[in-house]
Amino acid sequence: MQPPLFWWVGPTVVGLGVLVALGAIYWNRKVARLKATLDLIEGSESKDYYQQRYRAFREFRRGGAYRSGVLSPQSDADRLNRDMCFDFLNHYELVAISCARGIIDEEFYRAWMGGVLVRDWEAARDLVLAARAPDQPGERGAAAAYAEFEALALKWGGRFISRWP
Repeated sequence: MQPPLFWWVGPTVVGLGVLVALGAIYWNRKVARLKATLDLIEGSESKDYYQQRYRAFREFRRGGAYRSGVLSPQSDADRLNRDMCFDFLNHYELVAISCARGIIDEEFYRAWMGGVLVRDWEAARDLVLAARAPDQPGERGAAAAYAEFEALALKWGGRFISRWP
């Protein structure tokens, strides 16, 4: 018995269907990552909570008495400013973790905020060292504090960013 003349049509149609389905899955995941990235950017640009923390960190980045107060808090106001700066850095840590896990689109976020993220990392080093240090003698510090943020800044900053002194 001879095989049918067009025996290949069925497997070909199934194969094309699988390829179309895989393409749709890939595209839908990419669109979802882009939407998550846009939502993250929009939220951080428009919410007062984030803007307050950004202003606190911007003052820290500029230096002066505000910076020393955040690094060595002596008053309740200094501690509040320090906490707001840490909240701001938490945002970058979330971004870095999200990029590493493919939750947001790293290329898109880098195009929007790459230089700013690297600049803020450079400014935040002393504060991150403070977060990693133990609070009391004999305690262990949070050695991994902001490790994902550091890794992302080093990755994006390339040779223009230095490691810890």
